[in-house]
Amino acid sequence: MSREFRRANQMSGEWVHPGQTLFWAVWVLAAATEGPAADAPVRNTRLEWSRGKQATVLGNDMPVNVFLGIPYAVHSVGLLRFAKPEPALLWNDFQNATSYPKLCLQNSEWLFSDQHILKVHYPKLSVSEDCLYLNIYAPAHADTGSKLPVMVWLPGGAFETGSASIFHGSALASYEDVLVVTIQYRLGIFGFFNTRDKHALGNWAFMDQVAALTWVQENIEFFDGDPHCVTIFGESAGAISVSSLILSPMAKGLFHRAIMESGVAIIPYLKAPDYERNDDSQMVADICACNVSDSVALLQFLRAKSSKELLSINQKTKSLTRVVDGFFSPHDPLDLLAQKSFKPVPSVIGVNNHRCGFPLPMVRTPAVPPSAPSAVRQLFASHWARP
Repeated sequence: MSREFRRANQMSGEWVHPGQTLFWAVWVLAAATEGPAADAPVRNTRLEWSRGKQATVLGNDMPVNVFLGIPYAVHSVGLLRFAKPEPALLWNDFQNATSYPKLCLQNSEWLFSDQHILKVHYPKLSVSEDCLYLNIYAPAHADTGSKLPVMVWLPGGAFETGSASIFHGSALASYEDVLVVTIQYRLGIFGFFNTRDKHALGNWAFMDQVAALTWVQENIEFFDGDPHCVTIFGESAGAISVSSLILSPMAKGLFHRAIMESGVAIIPYLKAPDYERNDDSQMVADICACNVSDSVALLQFLRAKSSKELLSINQKTKSLTRVVDGFFSPHDPLDLLAQKSFKPVPSVIGVNNHRCGFPLPMVRTPAVPPSAPSAVRQLFASHWARP
């Protein structure tokens, strides 16, 4: 964390944990101003022009150009539901990039509880299946040829919840002189439903991330970022995504460094036995009361459902996550690591302080049985012991 940002925190009378300073600072300190400037920033991309706004951060005179809700893929509805994302279409006029995009479909109750628990303020957000957007935060001093380092944030949320817009990139962009991109990707059944055959491969969330990184490679130079100096970073499910992207041939060359906070691709809960994976489509079919013997019929049935109906189905299912699809994930991550079948990049891997600690005071935990310590040791030994 920069010396200037630490001083800004002290001036505000509130201390922000270093793990939060990346993005939450603007909301926590409630000291940033944001709005259309007299000379609103405008950028030309391969898809025509985009108009943003400016923000300032407490303790720093350098404003940040903010571009919100930029589409990196077309709407994932209709035939594009449970399919690879298609590149965004050319827009006819100025893209007014001044409003936060809607969240990908999810149960959004956590937005209210988080604001109460964490004492933060989020923008007003709603949910939609039309959600494949990204936000860009660029130091206002940058101009054509600046080629600032780019940091792409992949939000977490157990692949069930999350949003690009609760993480404000202005503080990081302003104090560290980098260009920050926050992205959204499909979640839950929308991001991971699969039929275990060619009709619905799954891993749509990861393919969304690849599409967003491809957009960055093709367009970030127009925002004064360096496409040859892209760092991807994330926390929890975002970190699992970062780790998975490192191992995926589909993401090769789309980034150059990686930071994983509290998550990697080989976390055990992501590796369900094959018989459970085969039950995924059966479980969804049972909830829908439709025939699972025909993958095409099941897919057509689900694509005909409304977003609201699918969200209701999603809330009745267990978590659907990554599968070995032969494309994004050609083999099990452990095998890819053992065989070194991936292109390594400079990486930072760690666990954030107080990970999952904030809800503990609010839940009544049962007494810890005497056997718990040995059970925990056995769990760690079975999964992470050195050979």
